[in-house]
Amino acid sequence: MVHPWPDNVKEGDRDSLQVRHWRDWSAARGVRFVDGFAPFFKEPVQATLHRYYIEGDVHFTAAGNRLIYETVRQADDGKW
Repeated sequence: MVHPWPDNVKEGDRDSLQVRHWRDWSAARGVRFVDGFAPFFKEPVQATLHRYYIEGDVHFTAAGNRLIYETVRQADDGKW
């Protein structure tokens, strides 16, 4: 799984180097990949930053951690 840092959100960088690298790496090795970037681009930038990140930090708020959890949970098809 990959997830964005605040700068990725600010720049609208939905398909960052990290996403491309780990998506390709996972596909080449038959390893499951979860794109944690996508849910962070559903709301306007400032709303996302305020709701999901600790101000002035790269760490998630409780809501950001919940969003990551829900993203992984929804990607789980019972194979984990």
